[in-house]
Amino acid sequence: MIFFKRSALAFCVWLPIFFTLWSCQSSDPNVSTEQVSWISGKPTGTRQTYLLTPTGKKIFQASLDRYYTQPELRAQPANCAINVSDVLKTADASFSAYGSELIPAMEARILNKKIQLNGKSYGSSIFKVPHSQSGFVAAINKNFKGGKIPTGTLVFGCLRPDCSGEAGDGHIGIVGDLDEEGNLQIYHNNWYRPENNNGVWAKFMVSKDHLIRGVKRQWMPTPWLNLTYAGDKLVAAKSVLPAIDDLDPFNYFVTFMVLPEIVGELDQGLLASGAVLERGSPVVKRAGMTCEVRTEDPVGMNVRSSPNGNFLGTVANGVRFVWLSDEGPWARVQVRIGGKLFGAGGDGSEKAYIHSSGVSCR
Repeated sequence: MIFFKRSALAFCVWLPIFFTLWSCQSSDPNVSTEQVSWISGKPTGTRQTYLLTPTGKKIFQASLDRYYTQPELRAQPANCAINVSDVLKTADASFSAYGSELIPAMEARILNKKIQLNGKSYGSSIFKVPHSQSGFVAAINKNFKGGKIPTGTLVFGCLRPDCSGEAGDGHIGIVGDLDEEGNLQIYHNNWYRPENNNGVWAKFMVSKDHLIRGVKRQWMPTPWLNLTYAGDKLVAAKSVLPAIDDLDPFNYFVTFMVLPEIVGELDQGLLASGAVLERGSPVVKRAGMTCEVRTEDPVGMNVRSSPNGNFLGTVANGVRFVWLSDEGPWARVQVRIGGKLFGAGGDGSEKAYIHSSGVSCR
């Protein structure tokens, strides 16, 4: 079994106090000037899933919505379980009964819940998977018909089998859809940042827009498993993004939790119909794109030669400019003021900056 260096990563961890709590490590990242997002060209369109029931569909829709609506208060360390709880509550108000800031409490609530569906009683399905390839495949085939993991399944991983009390001990997410390469994605409060990768930017990291505001986490999907099937059985599974190792079933002690509602729907062959809608799409900033000033201040925004430099002038709301890069909470721009072009290649100041709070690139 291989474990990554704990000091190099940022995890939701368990603290041994009365109950087992989640926390996370963090520090200022060395971010690049290129905005990176999980969106890779197709932010909308048909979503492919392995097994989607009506409850799974509601949870998946809430997971997608969370990407655009996650409060900054929740996009921080020690919020893994809280985000999953919020998604469940958004999916169905009755699912608030499952929510908790504590993973053991959440597991206990799901374990103890019974529901009635069309006159039949159902409980949850909760099981751990072995680290070995053959053991994992056997467990998935045993617990899921055709080896297909239902959308909306909760997954959490721990460094130790009892999930009790060491720093860097785990993380939790929700099984989602397939990405463009056919990998099964998991939605979670992602912690992956340049500081976890020797300062080098990579795909599927927390976006730069979050990091420059001091927001260390981001609810988003990341590729999780590549699954191979033969007939009606799973025959092979591979971890796709080893960097996010705390949800890797081949390195961590991973537990699957299927809500009673999904268990009942699967038993009765109830599958969802209709499209899952993605509500909007995040902006990927690239040097040279056109943005505009948008602020609550009726005067507009001040432009400076550097973040703490000379005042160059004021630009009114609605004025369009060229975005070049983000530097901390400031945007380096090319903008025209009083007939002069300020910024790179302009006839005014060589550099021009507007505070990012007044920049809109949508």
